[in-house]
Amino acid sequence: ASAYFHLGSILEKFNNLSDAIEAYKKAINLDINYIDAYNNLGNIFYRVCEFQIAESVYRKAIEIKSDRFGIYLNLGNALLAQDYIQEAIESYQLALKLDPENSDVKENIEFAISSAKNPIKINTEFGDAFYRQNQYAEAIERYQKIAQSQAADANVYLKLAECLKSIDRIEEALQILAEATQFYPQESKIHCLFVLYLRDCGRIEEAIAKAEEASSLLPNDFALKLQSHLLLPILYNEPSEIELYRQRFSQGLQILLLEIDLYNPKAIDN
Repeated sequence: ASAYFHLGSILEKFNNLSDAIEAYKKAINLDINYIDAYNNLGNIFYRVCEFQIAESVYRKAIEIKSDRFGIYLNLGNALLAQDYIQEAIESYQLALKLDPENSDVKENIEFAISSAKNPIKINTEFGDAFYRQNQYAEAIERYQKIAQSQAADANVYLKLAECLKSIDRIEEALQILAEATQFYPQESKIHCLFVLYLRDCGRIEEAIAKAEEASSLLPNDFALKLQSHLLLPILYNEPSEIELYRQRFSQGLQILLLEIDLYNPKAIDN
């Protein structure tokens, strides 16, 4: 059991999480009371946003040994990730009884209490966690809650749109970006992503129009200048379009060369 546990630890350090999970499971099969194997296994499931599984693993560990503050702390984290805020606080408080001076436990209790008053914090925290793990449906649910509260910043709208597109909900992504351009008209990244998504779904003329509109709104933004003058379709519907867009690209390039002073550092920075 110990050999499999140490193998799991090594695999985990090298971010080989699927094999680490199997190693910890083998350690537990050989020693059903291997508390550290349970804890590490739960931690991996938490890392990959499998919070319900992580919770069950931590609870099993507590059944075996109930005097480890770290497992109560981890259980609290798994509960908090599932919006079981009161249960999470209770788990943290049990951890604090076992280690009254632990700063991590105190911080987590404060975070859980503030999350109960302000759900945006917890939705942002775990929306981003799902986003990093490419668990887009779960991330969308979190980001939509923030957007519905009318407290979303520009990055939330960008991530929400990216998640929607990633699971082939492109029309919803476009709708989100259209709303975001109204809330954050000065955010170049939102305009640029909106233009690219329009192009990606074959709406090239609309994409060019949006790029030109955004470039007029933000005349010093170089990325929008490039899009407004040089944007090309991904696919052409007929051969005649190739020459049409080739000419447009050539003309746009000439305009950019006239507008931009390559020897001016400020122009290059913009």
